[in-house]
Amino acid sequence: MNQDKTIILACSSLTEYVEAAQASVGTKMRVRYLNRIYHRDPAEMQEHIKAELERMPEGIDTVLVCMGFCGGSWNQVQSRYRLVIPRVDDCVSLLLQTKDDPVSNLKTPGHLYVRAMDPSTESFKAIFERLVKAYNVDGETVLLFSTLGFWHSVHVKLMPHSRFLIQHDRDTFSELVNTTMLPSFMTNLSVKYFGKNNDRGLVPLLNPEASVTFHFLCLKENYKKLKPFFRQLPKGE
Repeated sequence: MNQDKTIILACSSLTEYVEAAQASVGTKMRVRYLNRIYHRDPAEMQEHIKAELERMPEGIDTVLVCMGFCGGSWNQVQSRYRLVIPRVDDCVSLLLQTKDDPVSNLKTPGHLYVRAMDPSTESFKAIFERLVKAYNVDGETVLLFSTLGFWHSVHVKLMPHSRFLIQHDRDTFSELVNTTMLPSFMTNLSVKYFGKNNDRGLVPLLNPEASVTFHFLCLKENYKKLKPFFRQLPKGE
């Protein structure tokens, strides 16, 4: 393969891997990168792929593609160049390849894959918070227990488009939580002391209104007598 007539077309999420691969095998081929943001829409990615193929420099006859099919981005793409495309579904599967025989999808359900070579440089807390913010429950049908006190007004304020199925019997409420897919709410202390349904996932609510501080008040003359009790109260939860 003539390096002067070959160019790499890669997803920008693989930049450090492309550079490491070239350093490892001693090549210095030119590289064009497609912005990884275009993964949000395969049709949009395909348009940018076609545009890059039209802008290739003179003298090129081979394009090494460093990305997967990524939602069909390469479907029906035609080019006057020889295209060498990995037989994998997306960029993650490409990075997971360890053998010469291609496997289309090596991802494992339930795993979180990051693009950084060193995972410690990724903020998993920030990733999780972005996912939580993206999950908007307003508009959903939600199970509520009737004796919520001030929490009811919080729900109505933050979820004006939701329909609340209010249950007055604790056993009925618990049965619906355990046997339906309808979302419901639990506080962190409820989870700690009463546990949770193992078939349900807990999605923290990051709205300021969902975080409440409770204060226990007593008369000054009773403080000394109640001090042992105060020590038993949970702090910082």
